[in-house]
Amino acid sequence: MILVSPPPLSPLTQIDLLPLQYIGVGLFGYLQFGADVASNILSSYPKNDLVLVMIACFLFAVIVTYPLINFAVRLSVDYILFSKSYHDKTLNKNHQNYRMYGYSIVLFLISASVGAFVDDVGPVFSLVGSTSTVLLSLVLPTAIYLRLKSKGFMPAESSRSVDLFLTILSWAVLIVGVIVGVAGFTFEILDIAGVTF
Repeated sequence: MILVSPPPLSPLTQIDLLPLQYIGVGLFGYLQFGADVASNILSSYPKNDLVLVMIACFLFAVIVTYPLINFAVRLSVDYILFSKSYHDKTLNKNHQNYRMYGYSIVLFLISASVGAFVDDVGPVFSLVGSTSTVLLSLVLPTAIYLRLKSKGFMPAESSRSVDLFLTILSWAVLIVGVIVGVAGFTFEILDIAGVTF
């Protein structure tokens, strides 16, 4: 068996620069406009040639990244709904292609509806942020760990007490994540509806 060493990691990648870009835009937008900054920072600036160029660049970025995001979403949804068909070699792959076309149409209709009927994307970003952050940081990692552990893919810990502790801790993080996610989603909906406490 020949072992291949992984390629060396670059010191700074594009994915490392992305949070810095978001932090910079948010910081300088707040410094420029204070609390009056719009949820879409480009709406806060007066319309001139430079702002139109920035809007065109943003539009180009969305056009380029939209198919990549949809590709990942389609494969994930298809695998969740039809995971057995990925392991069965006798099934016709045309069914998977038709499902992918269907997912593409549904995703496009949802995106086009949001784009056509929502004037302010701030509430949309708040809802997506409140749910996806909790899902990606708390719920999904622990759910995947517990699923792999139940299927025997995770090696047993050195002692039974450590193994039990990690299982209990994982369930606790999962339950807290679900509670925080539901609470965050509920509070965002109430905030959008204008309900104050």
